[in-house]
Amino acid sequence: MKAASLRTAKRGRSGERGIVLVVALIVLIVMALVGLAMMRQATSGVTIAGNVALRQNATEAGDFGTEAAMAWLATQSTAFLSTDHPAQGYYATWGGNIDGDPTKLVYTPGTTAVEATLADATSNRVLYVVHRLCAFVGAPDAIGQQCSSQVDPDSGSRSGGAGNYPGGIAPATIPFYRVSARVEGPKNTLSFIQVLAQ
Repeated sequence: MKAASLRTAKRGRSGERGIVLVVALIVLIVMALVGLAMMRQATSGVTIAGNVALRQNATEAGDFGTEAAMAWLATQSTAFLSTDHPAQGYYATWGGNIDGDPTKLVYTPGTTAVEATLADATSNRVLYVVHRLCAFVGAPDAIGQQCSSQVDPDSGSRSGGAGNYPGGIAPATIPFYRVSARVEGPKNTLSFIQVLAQ
């Protein structure tokens, strides 16, 4: 009788040991999965912050392109700016069917755009395109021309009513220019900036 009860007790203990091992393995797997999830969540926050920093850096680099374009505009004559110069990234019209959308523009250095810098310290590549905000190629004050512009107050005034100008000289029209800059940064960062210049 004693021998039978000892055998039964041994069987019960060995069965219990197997269940504890299985439960311990399941708990270990669950803890490993929770740890991986926590690590992934922590690294995704760092990745998002890094992407935001790259985007901000690319946007700031676009200022270099717009400043270079405005400096180039300041050195050109009105006659030169009355015609297209695609190799210099300049167009005398407001851009046809792109509706001012900088993402639809073609930025090819030396053909349709100008590269303001090959690479800065953060490997940003800046390209720009300039459009004169006029409907047609030609002088901004030509008959039938339509320009988004303002009148130069130093060249005459509209005193006298009914469009009469003192001395018969009409005020000069100063067109606006739209500068579109595209910045290509590291990790496929892409940023577009547009400013109006005069």
